[in-house]
Amino acid sequence: MLTFTRSLALEVAPLRINVNAVAPGLIRTPMTEVRTEDPDTMARELPNIPWKRPGEPWEVARLALYLASDDADYVTGQSFTIDGGLEMNWGQGAQPAAETA
Repeated sequence: MLTFTRSLALEVAPLRINVNAVAPGLIRTPMTEVRTEDPDTMARELPNIPWKRPGEPWEVARLALYLASDDADYVTGQSFTIDGGLEMNWGQGAQPAAETA
């Protein structure tokens, strides 16, 4: 995804079109309800998330809103991970969610 984001950003830069990616971690949504509402699953996953909680949809929405605003005019070709710090723990014993299933 990052390579695609960067390639597309380079391609459309002459048109002043910004291209960025948002990479959310565990976000509390209806799609993740089975995981976020299960105490056993949360007991396994939360120790790997430095903020010790799943994210909320509004947190991702604020990032998307910023990226779509004029304030982010000079931001392009980037991928923004919004995961409460989970990615920082990979390699420290934490596993991406897909690998723990």
